[in-house]
Amino acid sequence: RSDSLSPTTVDAKQWHQPTAAGGAAPMPEFEFTCDGPNTEEEPFLMEELGRDFFLRGTKRLGARHVVWFKCPATGETYHSAAKPGGSGGRAKPGKRYCHLCNKCFSANNFSHQHLANLHRPGKIDGLRLQQDADGTIRLAWAVPPDNGLRVTHYTLTCSADGGASWHECMESAVPNASIGASLLRDGMGYSFRVAGVNLAGTGPESDPTQPAGKA
Repeated sequence: RSDSLSPTTVDAKQWHQPTAAGGAAPMPEFEFTCDGPNTEEEPFLMEELGRDFFLRGTKRLGARHVVWFKCPATGETYHSAAKPGGSGGRAKPGKRYCHLCNKCFSANNFSHQHLANLHRPGKIDGLRLQQDADGTIRLAWAVPPDNGLRVTHYTLTCSADGGASWHECMESAVPNASIGASLLRDGMGYSFRVAGVNLAGTGPESDPTQPAGKA
């Protein structure tokens, strides 16, 4: 499954081919690429790169790969490098295009500020804890606002010292999880928090649950 908007931005691990048995087999050597002059005079169109290229495609190319492109919103030509490094258009810092906002932003701040501040999942409200008779702890929560990018999974953190320290205890692909009693230490009270994760990063932690655990 892929949410990519173009074949050129599909992760190589997501390509599969049908098998005779009716299943699907990975295609590790297969990928779409977009070739071109890649110059200030002949930049790529975002339709050629894939409109979500700066969200997905740059991970495959590497951080130092510089792309010349034309912004769909303004028609201006930019390079994607975070810092200036030459003459002409390279004399200025680069930009990157956000398909969710239909706008270009500073390349230096694109991931750590723009994506992180605007497109990470929102805070999860209503984390609920239920403890079964056998001691199993069950957690459930509502799907948070995804801010334009599908939530891929959730990370749960736990604290056994009243919230003084927190440690990641598990991941879940769905908005619920359970922790078996055998994983809990006698006499310890465990509190839990959960956060959604998407391509822009990890969202804020939920409010913690009340402590629960073995008597």
